Amino acid sequence: MLKTIIVEVLAISLFLFPAIVQSPSNLPLQELEGTLILIQGNSLVTSHSGALQNDLERQLWEVADKYGLEYDLLYNLAVCESGLIHENRWGDKRLSYGLFQWQEKSWDLYNKKFGLNLDRYKLEDQTEMTAKVLAEGGEHNWRNCWRKFKVESAK
Repeated sequence: MLKTIIVEVLAISLFLFPAIVQSPSNLPLQELEGTLILIQGNSLVTSHSGALQNDLERQLWEVADKYGLEYDLLYNLAVCESGLIHENRWGDKRLSYGLFQWQEKSWDLYNKKFGLNLDRYKLEDQTEMTAKVLAEGGEHNWRNCWRKFKVESAK
């Protein structure tokens, strides 16, 4: 379950339990004042922008947490596939659509495999399906971006 904590609460915890709670990125707490802090599993993390800027970032955090994936994995895959644009984002000669560039054939296959009835034109359904497929080891569906992402994260 994804939890959010305001820094003021973190500051109190840091004062009371300094050995347990640490400041993310080793920044002094005064620099973090007003920043939204996220806890994913047992890790204290923040989003790329410090606080979640929009519903898309929130949604990526939620599905990453739900399926035990790293937020950066979903975020970077979406950047590579669509530049973080879902609406009217077509690729592969109009065969692929949306944030994660799902093709209809693959989408239908996974809907059937998982017993789902998700709509590839809905952003929420695309993020849900993508996270579920990645959690099941289906990264080959995004071969080019996956390869690029893995090479860049190795640097």
